[in-house]
Amino acid sequence: MAINYHKVELKTIVQICDTLDRIISHSLGPRGSKILLATETGQVIISSDGKTVLRKLQFGHPIARLIIDSMTRTVNFTGDGSKTFILYLSKFFHELLQQEFKSTSHNDCVCAIQKIKFEINSKLASFIKSKIPGSERVISAGTVCEILRTSLSNSFQERIIEHFVTMVNEAVCSDGQDEVMINNIKCMVDNFDHFCIKVPSLPYSESRTLSPFLIERRFVSLDINDTLK
Repeated sequence: MAINYHKVELKTIVQICDTLDRIISHSLGPRGSKILLATETGQVIISSDGKTVLRKLQFGHPIARLIIDSMTRTVNFTGDGSKTFILYLSKFFHELLQQEFKSTSHNDCVCAIQKIKFEINSKLASFIKSKIPGSERVISAGTVCEILRTSLSNSFQERIIEHFVTMVNEAVCSDGQDEVMINNIKCMVDNFDHFCIKVPSLPYSESRTLSPFLIERRFVSLDINDTLK
């Protein structure tokens, strides 16, 4: 079956995202307003749920339908986040449109990446000096990885720790390829639910990290000599 491809201007996608953004922007948060909808069958729907509102609207543009379908599949998997999906998507395309107007060259991108690496490396070095007095010498990449593993060992799963260490090592301690960094970042996003658990009706901004603690329990100990008698 032949597939037809149609070019769509970036400005058009931004306009569609802005339209979806305006629809759900008033219903954000626990005090958000509810939206009144009248369907073709004459039914009246009052809801503040982003998925419900956007699914009931009949969008004619294929890009709008694609966005709604993608949002629906995401919410069906995560259970929540329809409005966040639209807001992040709108912000992403706005940033992309600004970059298009700036006409950033490849050399500018390389310089920006090197600047970010330098800033991370300098902050990491000052952090190590504050935690390890007298460490003025240059620390190898392997040592940095071991420090990260030790710092995160009590907080996250081993698989998450190892991938995070790899990502930091590629971004700071070496000149990793862009594809490697992108794949590492994608993996961190895909495994976000393993180390960040969302509490229902509680936003991330009000969440807090609990330090590890040990639950003390009493165990019954038997003397093997008494058992054999």
